Amino acid sequence: MIPLYHKPAIRAVQLEPLAPWCQFFIADQPPKIEQPTLWYDHAGLSLLVTGNSHPFRVDESSLVKRNPSGGGRAQPLSGLGKACGVASAPSVLDAFGGFGFDGLSLSLLGCEVTIFERERIVWLLLSEFVERCGLGVATHCRETMSFLSTNEQRWDVIYLDPMFPQRHKRALPNRGMQLLQNLVGANDLDIEECLQMSKSRARQRVVLKRRAKDEIIGHPSHQILGRSIRFDVYML
Repeated sequence: MIPLYHKPAIRAVQLEPLAPWCQFFIADQPPKIEQPTLWYDHAGLSLLVTGNSHPFRVDESSLVKRNPSGGGRAQPLSGLGKACGVASAPSVLDAFGGFGFDGLSLSLLGCEVTIFERERIVWLLLSEFVERCGLGVATHCRETMSFLSTNEQRWDVIYLDPMFPQRHKRALPNRGMQLLQNLVGANDLDIEECLQMSKSRARQRVVLKRRAKDEIIGHPSHQILGRSIRFDVYML
């Protein structure tokens, strides 16, 4: 069970959806902890980690960066949007969702999005944020390869953004990415196998997000290049 501390004023009905996975403790303020722990106050669910007294909360700020207009729909010419072919409003599986920022951005672009995340505490933060904001995105705590290999469900687009090993660089990633790397860790995924499996479950395309200088896997139909990342697109 994941420890969850909450303000005394939080009602039982607010905590009920979290009961299957969390053990509840009442506290006036975020406690000092020795393992990743959840904190629930008037603003919703957040993450406590050792060495940092400020809870991390999944919030709208990261989505606003992807949607500078603030008009309810993200910029249609974003690299992610073009890679996933959002003009046709496809159904999309974000197969390695993390905190969900890419999948939720695709939802703002008009896609019907399903997000898988295998790490329970990350999924809880994501699903609570989706529910709190009424974003209409389906989230599931699932291991993608296991699901794809045993189910026949299909999507128009399958979007792959697995966590790859960290690189030792002077510039650190943002706090959310640092926490995600620590919680999820490097994925030992066989990316070629995952790519082939995804092709069998996608109707239109598979999109693989890579660092700009990473090796090319297979034979993408085309690529969309950014300064530090790229999207390899495999049309079907």
